[in-house]
Amino acid sequence: MYINMISQLLISEWIWGLTWVFYHNFINILFMLLLLKLFLGIRMVSAVWLSCCAQLTTFLFFNVFVIGVFVLGFGLEYDVLKGWVYIPDKLYATFFLGLIYTLLQSCFFLLINKYYKLHLSWVFVIVLISNSLTALLINLFLPAQL
Repeated sequence: MYINMISQLLISEWIWGLTWVFYHNFINILFMLLLLKLFLGIRMVSAVWLSCCAQLTTFLFFNVFVIGVFVLGFGLEYDVLKGWVYIPDKLYATFFLGLIYTLLQSCFFLLINKYYKLHLSWVFVIVLISNSLTALLINLFLPAQL
């Protein structure tokens, strides 16, 4: 029961992220780049590198996880009748996708902290703010009929 709920939710978010909000990655890279530069004061090249790597790693991991575990591993498919039960509206869907990216990016920065010393509490705040701002901006520009 719970695996079905979680799988439908993650598959729904994965489809949402690849269709209506595919530009989340690009906008979030810009927000994270600016916030890393502003709050941590790191060089622009390092900020670009960290922003791009964090977003690319998160995007790839989320895609591989959903496709590998739920679609290929469990043989689950997106159920049109049940999928939207877990995502009631576009604001919820966009923010939940941002939350997924926030958790995965936080794990990414936690893993690279051994080699790239950063102030982790600030980085976690930056990741949360950048994904929230991205979700808000995307939600403003989505068509109202969704």
